Amino acid sequence: MKDALIILWPYRKSEKWYRTMVSKLICFFTNSSYTHAAVYVDGIMYESQVMNKSNGAMRTVGLPYQARNCRFLKLIEPLSEKKRELLVYNLERKVLSRVPYNFMKIAVLMFVYPTKRFWNWIGWVPFGNEVYGYVCSTFVDTAFKEIGVDLLGNNSEEYTSPGDFMSSYLLETIT
Repeated sequence: MKDALIILWPYRKSEKWYRTMVSKLICFFTNSSYTHAAVYVDGIMYESQVMNKSNGAMRTVGLPYQARNCRFLKLIEPLSEKKRELLVYNLERKVLSRVPYNFMKIAVLMFVYPTKRFWNWIGWVPFGNEVYGYVCSTFVDTAFKEIGVDLLGNNSEEYTSPGDFMSSYLLETIT
């Protein structure tokens, strides 16, 4: 597929208790069943996640087996060739520079997310740029913002959760 897709993973119980707990907390605080997001372009999946021995921005060739139960979203207006190349360049740069997963942001997100409209209204993001790294949804949102595609409108990407992409007017579900 030539266009960039956003992949959303629904909640599922993990073999690791702490992953299951974080997924349950994400569902509780965001009121959404989606717990992880990634970008899929040119046969490569880009994401920010916690693995057994590494964490942060990473790439995987192809789709993992678990992706069969995921929701796939595509842009209503396909990216131009130049924007798609810039997206891939920026994602590769994040992987090569080993941008970390930000555990502090996931903790802050759980408490700030329910009041995100207030924070967007006052135009201030607690712990926004003070801490380096991404959680999965901010990784996806920022990747598209860097090429001039604002998937969630006037929303700070610091408070983005995977389920937020379902309400984007720029995205549609594919089967």
